[in-house]
Amino acid sequence: LVEMARLAVVARPGAELGPASLDAVLPGLAARVDWLALAADPLSATALRRRIAAGEPVGADAAPAVVEYARPRGLYAGPYA
Repeated sequence: LVEMARLAVVARPGAELGPASLDAVLPGLAARVDWLALAADPLSATALRRRIAAGEPVGADAAPAVVEYARPRGLYAGPYA
C-alpha cells in the first residue's frame, strides 16, 4: 500500500512523530509522507464515540446521519469505544 500511494499525516499535539520515527518503523516510509499542519481541534474522537454509544447528545460534533447509523448498530459500543 505504501508503495502505491502517498500518505497524508497530521501529528497530534505533543506527539513525537517525524521522519526518523517513521523510517524506524518502515525504512523509506518518510519519503512517501506529506505532513499536514492543521489547527488543533479540542474535540476528542474517543469522547465523541463514547457519547454516541451512551445515547448522549452530540450536538454539531457529528452529523445526524452518522449518529442515526451508528447507534442502532452499536458501532461505538464495547471495549474500543
